Amino acid sequence: GLEGGFGYDWGQEVNLENMLQTIDEEQLTIVSHEIGHGFGLPDFYEEADKPNDKWPNSIMMAGSSGTVTDSDGWMLRRVLEHLKPRYKF
Repeated sequence: GLEGGFGYDWGQEVNLENMLQTIDEEQLTIVSHEIGHGFGLPDFYEEADKPNDKWPNSIMMAGSSGTVTDSDGWMLRRVLEHLKPRYKF
């Protein structure tokens, strides 16, 4: 089912009820995970989704971390590095 959200080529949709229920929590796990998708980060739900078997915990790997991790920061930097040349900034 739709727990947090899902995306398409044209945008991202979230489960508003689920988001609003968790918005005041100290750790915004679902919100952070869905924002990661907004930045272009993929899910790592299955072992086969991970780049290798030593892949560290990540907010994008459901259940492995309740907060944004260094590996999430690394993935975001990689996404932005690939976009930067397209916009010449």
